[in-house]
Amino acid sequence: MFAAGIALELGLEPFTAASPYEDPFAETFIDEVPVDVVVNRLTVALRHGKSGILHAVAGRRKRLSTGTVWQALNKERKLFWMLGYKWQKVDWHSPSLHLFSRIYVVLGTAYEFDEARTDDMWASMSEKERIQYPLYMQSTICDLSTRRAATNANILAILKMKGWPQWVSIFVCRMVPSQALPWPCRWLEAMLRGKLF
Repeated sequence: MFAAGIALELGLEPFTAASPYEDPFAETFIDEVPVDVVVNRLTVALRHGKSGILHAVAGRRKRLSTGTVWQALNKERKLFWMLGYKWQKVDWHSPSLHLFSRIYVVLGTAYEFDEARTDDMWASMSEKERIQYPLYMQSTICDLSTRRAATNANILAILKMKGWPQWVSIFVCRMVPSQALPWPCRWLEAMLRGKLF
């Protein structure tokens, strides 16, 4: 949903977020983990009779800097100008912040979750279990292109919620789901992509 919001942002003003750090793009991180890794960790914990807190996170080894994620988000924007960014040292619910920064308040933070319990479980797993239930992310590369279909669906949902015409998606979606658009929009999309003339 965040990527869809960034794609729809015109960028006439910088995206404003809060952080107490001097260089938030380098000093803060996004700790995101695929849901299948979360399920694997929970499944293995239950199979091994573990109880208590288990952090299902990317961890220090695989987390991404906010700057890396911001570059990836800008790369996925179809609008040809970069969306600017402005950091403020204010409360995370300040009205001077962008709406998304007030919703996603973890922007500009640097949590470091403990993975010792996961490491212990991994060490006690057989090779067969490790193949069947991988507990760690495979990559640290921030490639949002693999999420285009979901991002585009979210863009269409936001447009519908705001009462905007769906043809706007032609200008902001990297991979426009043509079948979801009415025929005049499909015609306009084909014309813009040079498929008609």
